[in-house]
This record gives sequence, C-alpha cells and structure tokens, in this order.
Amino acid sequence: MVPRMASTFATGDRKQINKYIKNSFNFVFIISFPMMFGIASISKAFVPIFFGNGYDKVSLLIMIFCPMLILMGIENVIGTQYLLPSKRQKEFTISVLSGVIANLILNSIFIRLWSSVGASVATILSQLVVDAVQIYYVRNEINFKPLIRLIVRYLFASLIMFGICSIVKIFVKTGVLTIILQCSIGLLVYVGLLILLKDRFMRSIIDKVKSKMPILNRI
Repeated sequence: MVPRMASTFATGDRKQINKYIKNSFNFVFIISFPMMFGIASISKAFVPIFFGNGYDKVSLLIMIFCPMLILMGIENVIGTQYLLPSKRQKEFTISVLSGVIANLILNSIFIRLWSSVGASVATILSQLVVDAVQIYYVRNEINFKPLIRLIVRYLFASLIMFGICSIVKIFVKTGVLTIILQCSIGLLVYVGLLILLKDRFMRSIIDKVKSKMPILNRI
C-alpha cells in the first residue's frame, strides 16, 4: 500500500486516498478483531502445550497483549500508509517518540506494582498513545465515523465467536484438539455472522477466493 499511496498523493486524488485508507482499515479490523479474541480464547490451552508446565501466567500476559493486534494495525494504516507517503515524517516521528516516552514512564511505575503484568499493560497504553497522537494529526483529513460502524460490526461478530469458543473449551479438554476445534468453529462462526450481516468486505473476499477456485462456485 505504501508505494500506491505515495503515487496517489502525488496525483492529488483525494477520493482515491480515502478509498485506500477505508479499505486498509477494513482489512485491519476484519482480521485483527477475531484474531484478538481467538488468541485470548485459546491462550490457556496453548501455553501448557507450547511452553510446558510452570508458565500458567503467560496465558494472562497473552490476553493482555491481544489488543496490540488492533492498535498496531491502526498505527500501520495511519502512520505507515498515510503520514509517511504524504511526507509527514515529523508527525510520524513525534507519535513514535510519544509512545517511547510513555512506555518509559509507565514501565517505571507499573513494573514495580505488577511486574510482568505491569510491563504488558504499559506496552498496551504506550501503543495507545502512539495511535492517539496519529489520529489527532489526521483528525480533519480522515473521516472516522464510518470506521466506528465497522468496529461495532466486527466487535459484535468476534464477541459471539469468543463466546462459542469458550463453550467449546468447557466441553473439550484435550489440549491440541481443543485448540483445533476452537479455531475451526470460531472461523466458521465469524465468517457466517459477517455473511448474515451482509458485510461487503467479507463478500468481496469470498468472491475473490471463488474467482481463484472455480470449484467453489458450485457451493
């Protein structure tokens, strides 16, 4: 997206720029929300398998870190795909430095209070500072109202998916099988809900997959 955005900025096509930004946000949200809740739902089963015994606390840290998927996605769209191609390195640098300063201050406080949990929380809040500064710089250039509707839709579908995955975890307690079932059922539920909600972005993804795999057109 970066070279494409740079080329569009050079031509001054504001309508196309807004279209690219909306599509990028749509892609980030449609992927990051289910990933966030999906990772949170499998963390307790995943940690003993991957790390072994004695690392139970890691599952909590993973769940705390999950929002980073969304926050870093937002930074990627605004910072890397918008500020940098529009030659606004100063604003981008300020946002990153703000996050660094916030991280140093918050770590010095939270690590003393909550150790590794404090460090995780400080990281999330620092990334939130970066996003907030970048959003402030582009607040008059990007219309965020349509994005709020997207967030509500994907959040709703992800919460339903998370609830069903949590139910699966209650009834199936065999480690790897639990993770496989949670991921499979969660994916089907999420995609199914977006189809029922008539999500255009999901429909476009399905249409592109079908165009690459003609056999799916029979389904």
